[in-house]
Amino acid sequence: MNLLLKRAITLLELLIAITLVSIIAIGFYSIHLFSHFQVLSSDRRAQVQNEASYILEHMSKNIARAIGNEVVYGANTIIDTNDPTGEGETTRIKVYIDGNNDGIRQEPVNNPYGNQDYWIAYRYFNNIHQVQFCSRCKNKQCGRNQCATGWEPVSLKMDAVSGLRVTKPGGDILNASYIEVTVTTCFDPDGQPYACGTPENPQIDMTTQINLPNVSIR
Repeated sequence: MNLLLKRAITLLELLIAITLVSIIAIGFYSIHLFSHFQVLSSDRRAQVQNEASYILEHMSKNIARAIGNEVVYGANTIIDTNDPTGEGETTRIKVYIDGNNDGIRQEPVNNPYGNQDYWIAYRYFNNIHQVQFCSRCKNKQCGRNQCATGWEPVSLKMDAVSGLRVTKPGGDILNASYIEVTVTTCFDPDGQPYACGTPENPQIDMTTQINLPNVSIR
């Protein structure tokens, strides 16, 4: 009788021990999953933030070299966002810059050299989620085959951009010598399997004001 009782107590203790070990194991596993998710989500947020910062810094550096006076030379002679080429891009911005850094605007010419004033351009393709840059256009249109230096991706991750917007104050730059640029980046812009803006697929909007010191508004 005592032997059976001892065996029953031992079995009960074993069941309790197994239950406690299982609870502890599940707890540690849950902590591991939570920590892993938080680290992964933070890393992805950092990546999309770095991507947006890099693109805006690139655009600010080059667009700030814009030169001219749209009162004198006409609308869209300094910054033009209303001249699509029909080559599939969602957004296009072309900027006439002080190529030789002499502070004097020169008249546009076809196939300009690097020591002349010329057009540069940025374009955004929604289908490949990429911003591309032409550092010297052959002419104002600056189409696919009209970039003297070749179109180059402006990206750290190559395919993380889900939106690009350029805003001129009052619809033009006659009232202020600056523009605003907003870039939207998403870790996986295709949204598969998680939509942009979810913890698994973070998204960020970042806006900057680009001053145009060589642009006259009078």
